[in-house]
Amino acid sequence: MDHRFIDKFRHALNTDVSRRLLIKYFVSKGFDNFDRLLYPPFIQDLPEVIPEFADKLEVIPYCMNIDPMADSALLGWNLFVMGTHRQYLGETYHTGLSQLAMQLQQGQVLAENQLATRQTTPKRIVHFITNTLSKHRGGYVNLAPKTLPLPSQRQQSYRPRGGAANMASTMWNRSGY
Repeated sequence: MDHRFIDKFRHALNTDVSRRLLIKYFVSKGFDNFDRLLYPPFIQDLPEVIPEFADKLEVIPYCMNIDPMADSALLGWNLFVMGTHRQYLGETYHTGLSQLAMQLQQGQVLAENQLATRQTTPKRIVHFITNTLSKHRGGYVNLAPKTLPLPSQRQQSYRPRGGAANMASTMWNRSGY
């Protein structure tokens, strides 16, 4: 057999296994209907729950609007695959800026009030991730068992960029407190 055919076949199988891992992840989160809207912070743990995606995916919030008088903030959420391919996940509304600042510093925004707009579905997320991985040269997911550091030792999914880690101080600096 031609070695190019074997590589294409392996890549197609790898993409299918990745799709199945994502479906299993969303089913474990309680999604029986993949056309149901998704609250964006629910998938913050995706790179940690599926360690094969730890170096391929990032779920990153960013600040869209802060109202210190109402003690509220509007966060937008993006899913980055392979570093540069972005999918918009939606917007979430949060009250209690001090609690939100502490959650951002810890690297995990909790789903308390679950107010969101412009959301996407798990079906679109699975389709986006698998298409990006299948078309990208570095999209091959190593499915061999390996030793990964504990989640507490790994950097949080959106800390490397510095935007979310510094968002708490930025919110307070802008508000005049």
